[in-house]
Amino acid sequence: MEFSDRDVLDEVEIRHLLIEHVGHRCCWGSRPARTWKITSIEDCNVYVGTLETFIEERDTILKKEPYDGGKIDGRDKGPVLGVWELDLRSEFPMLFVPEKEVMVKIPHSEITEKCLDCEGRGEAPCPTCNAGQQHGFYKANQMTRCSVCHGRGLLAHQDGSDSVCGMCNGQGMLPCIACASRGLVTCQTCNGCGSLLAQSTAHVRWKTLTARKVSATTGAASVPDEVFHRAQGVQLCNIQAYQCTPAFFADSYP
Repeated sequence: MEFSDRDVLDEVEIRHLLIEHVGHRCCWGSRPARTWKITSIEDCNVYVGTLETFIEERDTILKKEPYDGGKIDGRDKGPVLGVWELDLRSEFPMLFVPEKEVMVKIPHSEITEKCLDCEGRGEAPCPTCNAGQQHGFYKANQMTRCSVCHGRGLLAHQDGSDSVCGMCNGQGMLPCIACASRGLVTCQTCNGCGSLLAQSTAHVRWKTLTARKVSATTGAASVPDEVFHRAQGVQLCNIQAYQCTPAFFADSYP
């Protein structure tokens, strides 16, 4: 493809560009750009093609949270749509944005289930004073020796006298700091509710994938491709294909 009206740089302009380029590089000298003889000026064409693919990805994530009662948006309220059946036109970004990500709850997908970490009890054996105990088997009133008086209940002084230990009030023993010697602690998974509310959530991502290809003539073949990627050129062609619409199948509905 030939362009008769394109500009051709002369020797003065080329030398000015070289000096300007060297000036932006630390520790580069400008003497070669100022003094070296330019023996020839060769004009060439370079074509940089850019392919941008705008894609959408969807997957389902199951989220759980403590359930302490209340209404549930379950299957009795309506069918549970598949992740690609959700209408997300209100969330759709501008075409060719670098990236966008949203989380959308899937309607009618809520269910309740027993918390497995506490077997639905809302409490679990204390990991400090009942470590390793199974659910329903624990020992209450477990005490630990006072670290201040070492179980004596008294503090010895240099004059030979004793005083009551203020840490354990003279008992020599202290209750468990985690559960106050109850033997049980609140389940952290269900927050003491014993039940969990599970709901399916659509994880949707839009992003643009970019690939570039440089096609240079013989005279510019030795120039690194990244030089042409940074250059400001003239756009010769821009083609955008039609956007694909979601596919819906009649047998995909419950």
